[in-house]
Amino acid sequence: MAAAAAVLLSCGGPEKPPPDPAGTVTVNLANGERIQPAVEQCGSGAPSLSCSTGCIWSNVMVIFNSSNLDLTMASSSNCASKYDLVGIADVGPVSGLGAVPTSDPPGYTGVVAAQVGHGYVMRYHESVSNTMYHLRLYVDGWLTGAVSGGVVGVRIKYLAF
Repeated sequence: MAAAAAVLLSCGGPEKPPPDPAGTVTVNLANGERIQPAVEQCGSGAPSLSCSTGCIWSNVMVIFNSSNLDLTMASSSNCASKYDLVGIADVGPVSGLGAVPTSDPPGYTGVVAAQVGHGYVMRYHESVSNTMYHLRLYVDGWLTGAVSGGVVGVRIKYLAF
């Protein structure tokens, strides 16, 4: 009987989340703070976190609102006239940033509910080069107030793809 219980316990454990991909950025966002990833287009290559040419994606942003517990996608850049199709999509519960798909999901919108354990894909289209850029996000946890115990922020992991 004890052996059968041990076999059941060893088979039914939780799945280990995939490791965070190389280059993952982790940030804590309080109310009104934003992710402004420093991602640029390097010529005709893939988005990069380190090149020094092109329009910077630093003004395509996700803003956290602790009143509504949501993430808002916005764009206000010196290159803004070149950006369209800006949006964020909730891909549902995932086991970590490494499990957020690197495909273009349906359902892009400007505002989504921030939910711990959910993955998101944000995108924008740069119209001059006709190129679509993407960022994977994962809501890793809430930040709580020391006095109130209420939600005052969110911990997010993200990476361009």
